[in-house]
Amino acid sequence: MTPASLLESVKQRFSVLLNTDTNQFNVFLRQALQTYEASAGCWKVMRLESAESPLPSDYKEKIICRDRGRYHVSVFVDEVNKTLIVENPSRASFPCDFIYYTNLSGVDLDTYELPNECEHLVSKYLYVLIAIPEFERQARISAANNYDTSAYPSQAELQAQKTEIETEMRNQMVLPNVRVR
Repeated sequence: MTPASLLESVKQRFSVLLNTDTNQFNVFLRQALQTYEASAGCWKVMRLESAESPLPSDYKEKIICRDRGRYHVSVFVDEVNKTLIVENPSRASFPCDFIYYTNLSGVDLDTYELPNECEHLVSKYLYVLIAIPEFERQARISAANNYDTSAYPSQAELQAQKTEIETEMRNQMVLPNVRVR
């Protein structure tokens, strides 16, 4: 699922949306992706078949590289030329797995496929980010018209829910294992 389609699915969970500003929704989406990236981190594995490979477009930071025997392999990341260079390739048993953090907040919202493990928490967090100003607006309009506002969650409840999701994200962080020679 792309970030844009995730946003659309979250927006459909609201029966009424007073906010129709596409830019504001994209800001919320980027914020949700950044929060997930900072709290849980999202990593991918890229297969290296040779000593030099192109840098992935969603690369943020190197975690580790390991060879077929799951031993550590030293890799130089040339961000200027956008390449990965295996140092001492004669010692590596190819293919190698290059494991790296992804730059979720910098991806193309319309084409990038989100990893499955982040979709649930990002969508929950995005829902709360949209709900905070949305329910506050709806409650103000209801109060101005002397309608009951008890159906709307309070700002404190929404902030607590947001904090709880951030904690869930931090608890989801997992790092790959490796053997050292």
